[in-house]
Amino acid sequence: MKNVYTILAVVLVITFGVTHGVSAEIFQCAFLQDKYRSGKPNKAACAMSPEKVFSTQDYTPPKHEHCKVEPVYGYEDLEEVAIDLSKGTVSWTEASGLTEYAKPIQKQYYMEQGENEEEATRKANAPKVQKFHSFRIFAHERTNRTILVDEITEKQLDT
Repeated sequence: MKNVYTILAVVLVITFGVTHGVSAEIFQCAFLQDKYRSGKPNKAACAMSPEKVFSTQDYTPPKHEHCKVEPVYGYEDLEEVAIDLSKGTVSWTEASGLTEYAKPIQKQYYMEQGENEEEATRKANAPKVQKFHSFRIFAHERTNRTILVDEITEKQLDT
């Protein structure tokens, strides 16, 4: 959920920063995660000494692999993101679920927990969970300011 607010802040900054000279009142987009095993999971664990930090009894990673990235198991998409300046609202649908890669693993887990195969299959193949979010925008300001430098990377932006 914390990613939602970060993304929302980025959307608002981009929307208000990029709309120089644009008279649009409604902006729509989506933030979708990869839903296949080798996709980008949007999370990783990194260490300067991976052979010490990530080692287990059965496996020691090579010293040059500083980050441990797990296969994509579940996903959390932000769908139908809409910023409507004329109504003063921002809304989106948060959709989450298991990837196709994860479903057999989750089914096996449920069976190990004592569920019968039919119930385990039903739970593992559950439809994605959707939750709608909507907030009011109480104030916004249009500006003609052009952003020339990325404040984080301090690099020049193309104009």
